[in-house]
Amino acid sequence: MPKIALIFALVFIGAIYLLTGEPLAALGAALAISIGIVLYYKKLNESWKGTITELKEEKYLQKEYDENDNATTHEMYKTYAYIKQDNNKIKKLELGPEWKVGDVIEKRKGEYNYRKL
Repeated sequence: MPKIALIFALVFIGAIYLLTGEPLAALGAALAISIGIVLYYKKLNESWKGTITELKEEKYLQKEYDENDNATTHEMYKTYAYIKQDNNKIKKLELGPEWKVGDVIEKRKGEYNYRKL
C-alpha cells in the first residue's frame, strides 16, 4: 500500500506542475499531501476507550452560494457525543449510529474508525 500511495503522490505532484508550470504549486501540493499523510497516520496510531457521558446537539451556520455568488445561510444541527476516556480526558465526537449515554466506545490502534462495544 505505501508504494501505491507514493506513486500516486508523485503523479499528482507532477500533474500539478505540468498543468500550472509553477514549481511553487507543485511544492504546495507536496506539502498538502505530506500534512494529510501525517494526520492520517496520527489517527491510525491512536488508541483509547471511554464511556459516553453526554449527548449534545449544537447549532452551526451553513452558507450556500448560488450562480450569482449570493450567499444564503441556513441553521444546521449536529449531535455530538462527549466521551470520558479511561484516563479521565473528555473527547468530543460526532454521534455514531445507535450511540447512547452509557455506551462504551473504543478506538483501536491500526483501525481508522471507532467501534461501540
